[in-house]
Amino acid sequence: MATARDIKKYPMATRLSEQDTEYRALLHFMEWIAGERKGRRYEFARMEGENDFWTPCIERIDDLIFEFLGIDPKKLEQERRQMLEDMANASSAKAKVDKMAKPHHLRKRKTGPRGRPKRHGVKTKRKKIDSSKKIR
Repeated sequence: MATARDIKKYPMATRLSEQDTEYRALLHFMEWIAGERKGRRYEFARMEGENDFWTPCIERIDDLIFEFLGIDPKKLEQERRQMLEDMANASSAKAKVDKMAKPHHLRKRKTGPRGRPKRHGVKTKRKKIDSSKKIR
């Protein structure tokens, strides 16, 4: 079920999702009519002009069904692109939040030039080695 926010933000996509069953049934029927059966083929045509002569219908089946259902295909495509962009933005924002939410011990450790962990704010004294002492 579509939320009120989705209906306002994506009206064409909401309308199509609500009429999905009708859309699929119409599409299946129109493709069945346009297909070849028992050696016969049917085409869609419309009457035009003053003499009412038949001209072949060159519109796509999808476009005819969208027109019947009251859906604008250009707006629908814009909404689909906007949905993809919104999902990409949401997933990148979620990834940032997830990274920040990790406990300290699970975060990737930053290492210094020798592969040792960096110790920020802690100064260590290096022990001087007395070379005059002999090692046994």
